[in-house]
Amino acid sequence: MAIASYVYVAEISQADQRGILSATGPVHVSLGVLSVYILGFIAPWQRVAALCTLCALLSLITMCAVPESPPWLASHGRHKEALSALMWLRMNPAIAESELSELMETVTEDRNSRLLRPMSSNRYNMMAIKRILKPFLQPAAWKPFIILLLFFAFQESSGIYIFLYYAVNFFQEVSTGLNEYVASIVVAGVRLLMSVVGAILINSFGRKTLAVVSGLGMAIFMVAGGSYEHSYSHLPSTDRPLPWVPLICVLGHVCVSMMGFLQLPWMMNGELFPLAIRGVMGGIVASLAHMLIFGSIKTYLDLMHALGTDHTLWLFGAAALLGALYCYIFLPETKGKTLQEIELAFSPKERSSNEENTRTRYTATSEFSRCNKNEFNQLESGENVRTPNNHVSGEVSQVFTVEAQCAVLKWTR
Repeated sequence: MAIASYVYVAEISQADQRGILSATGPVHVSLGVLSVYILGFIAPWQRVAALCTLCALLSLITMCAVPESPPWLASHGRHKEALSALMWLRMNPAIAESELSELMETVTEDRNSRLLRPMSSNRYNMMAIKRILKPFLQPAAWKPFIILLLFFAFQESSGIYIFLYYAVNFFQEVSTGLNEYVASIVVAGVRLLMSVVGAILINSFGRKTLAVVSGLGMAIFMVAGGSYEHSYSHLPSTDRPLPWVPLICVLGHVCVSMMGFLQLPWMMNGELFPLAIRGVMGGIVASLAHMLIFGSIKTYLDLMHALGTDHTLWLFGAAALLGALYCYIFLPETKGKTLQEIELAFSPKERSSNEENTRTRYTATSEFSRCNKNEFNQLESGENVRTPNNHVSGEVSQVFTVEAQCAVLKWTR
């Protein structure tokens, strides 16, 4: 449900509003974390689990009342429903029609780029499989995949989710002088506050800037926390000076993580992939991200036992520092860009070539207008089609637009 919500928000939002709307996801997650921490402090876990189940059912009922994503509807040929959804979302007929026109141009370009050349029937299945796999092998697919997967790897290695799942255990270990359950609730409250601040900042600053600042801040607080533990871990908790330092370091780590490192990879997972494969690739990346979260959580206790608290915190700080450097070098800037502009950024040569070919028109425009629809359907289905004897290249693969392919069909009659 999480990745679906991020993709849905990215697809229904306008470019100048997508950042802050996507950032409301972490705000609601933080609210849920705080609620569960408080309920876990005052009620048995069975009642807390029942209340969480009720919230999931309410989410299911609420989603039935919202329209399907307009880009998804347009890509499946349901244009009237796409226009109706845009009207519901924008409350402005002119804006809705303009956005639908842009969507249709994107869908048309994608379909034209995937048209099959004429082929014999025994090759059709193989070419159909290649056509299905082709979008996943394009730079616009594998580049965002690698960027996001590495971003998630640095995110999990920096200890973000460790403090979410092991907050009580961690505060028992470092002895902050405050009840470990109360300290966990304080951390969750700060997380909620900073998620709101992060949502505001993401509408004012670029994604890359926030990611770099967030990573550097996390590294500083983890190094400070590790240094404190290294200096005073041999002392009893009652004899340690400034016992509140570990709590401050964790709070600082949580604060700066909510500015970028925690929320950005989830948000950008709904932004970076092309429309045709956004759902599939977004789901794959989210699945791998949850595997990384699982791995970090399962290995945390063994890591603490093997390295100690100080070296574990230093390891988190090193990962955050490397993550900040990685984001500075490789993370693309998506603030203020439409989803189509983001897609073009990953494959500019291919897209510019497709746009140039789409603008190409044969001079025999009268032939285009008289093109038989059945003939075009015959071409698209992969059936045998004769090519003109005097065609320069002898292959229909040189024809890129629907009108031009129809002209070739008329030429062969």
